[in-house]
Amino acid sequence: MTAREYTDELEELSTEDKTILKATFPDLTVDSLKTEIAASRFKRILRKLAPDVAETIRKTIVDIASETAVKLLKG
Repeated sequence: MTAREYTDELEELSTEDKTILKATFPDLTVDSLKTEIAASRFKRILRKLAPDVAETIRKTIVDIASETAVKLLKG
């Protein structure tokens, strides 16, 4: 299951939060001007989830994230 599919299954998030979270994925996979804001949004939405659910999504994204994004997500 991809991160996008997994996000769609999360009952804890509103439709708006799901849309915002999924929109961060492309910006986290490349180093761009949007990477920092995407990481901030990503972490903000993950705080709304149960720790085990958040960790599953975080691990999935970190596996494909750019080096800059990984540093931002871990910091």
